[in-house]
Amino acid sequence: MNKGVVTAFVLIAILIGAGLFYKRPAQTLQLYTWDTYEAPQLFADFEKRTGIKVVATLFYSNDDLEAKLKAGAQYDVITPSGNYISRLVNARLLQPLPEQLKVHASSLSRNVQHPAYDPEYKWSLPLFYGTTGIAVNTGLTNEKITSWEQILHRPAGEKEGIGMLGEESSTLMAIASIAGGAQNCDPAPATHARLEALLNAQKPFVKTYKAEGYFEHLAANDVTFQMAWSGDAYIARQKNPKIQYVYPREGVELWLDTLAVPATSRNLKAVIAFIDFIMEPTVLAKYTVVSGNIPSVDAARSFLPQEFRDAPEFNIPLTTKTFVSEACSPAVVEVYNRIAGSVATK
Repeated sequence: MNKGVVTAFVLIAILIGAGLFYKRPAQTLQLYTWDTYEAPQLFADFEKRTGIKVVATLFYSNDDLEAKLKAGAQYDVITPSGNYISRLVNARLLQPLPEQLKVHASSLSRNVQHPAYDPEYKWSLPLFYGTTGIAVNTGLTNEKITSWEQILHRPAGEKEGIGMLGEESSTLMAIASIAGGAQNCDPAPATHARLEALLNAQKPFVKTYKAEGYFEHLAANDVTFQMAWSGDAYIARQKNPKIQYVYPREGVELWLDTLAVPATSRNLKAVIAFIDFIMEPTVLAKYTVVSGNIPSVDAARSFLPQEFRDAPEFNIPLTTKTFVSEACSPAVVEVYNRIAGSVATK
């Protein structure tokens, strides 16, 4: 072997031994988040800044999240909806938010300050918010949709053309309550029977009750009408300009997604670094564009593209009735799960 080559190998071996050619594996943060909240470039920026690699696992409903945590899955940060916080706390699935993170509460939009489910931010921080309304594929229908009534009662003989979020029992039942003029989480059996009858009457016209990937089916012309989260409707409209988001006259559900820490997480230094990063207005603006939802920090809005700021999915008309999503009692949750499970079985 050439003497120069031998010398080079020896030099490389010395450098490796000195650690100059050795790159330590990044510390990891396990993130369990919504399917539309994965942001590879943003997570790569975080790793570049901190050396902490984000490993994102995706869920499609709060029920999936709750079940996974109860089964013992290990994550560091999760993004449950606000109305699930008390359920997760009662099941001892969350730990208190690190005190260092509560400083972000002072920057929150007035729309999400001191939420009823966690007014002192003991367990969570608001991340995004939005509405649950109706997405209409105007390329498949000329019908002017203005109400939930039109989605729940279709003409006899019409083919299946509706998509409902049946996998998300709390959302499905909240919308049934709004459409039926009932108080959500009403414990009265008579109310439950009425809502179940309402959803069963709609069932012959429903093509799918899935939450997983539903906005992709909407964009692909698989359904005409879709019960939809505003951010997902926005994402679908980017792929299919025929999609229109409707605020029904009966009202919409106003929901909020959060940042929270599972009880089993011991990686709190990484948790604090990640949430601090995400809540920076410039970063949250980038995350907002990825997720398609309204940021919890008003300061992030000025960094958003104009097209996004003007999008109808993120500008709730002043005349729209909004019903903030809430946590039902365990007894009502059990009934809601039974109804949703029964109705959503095709």
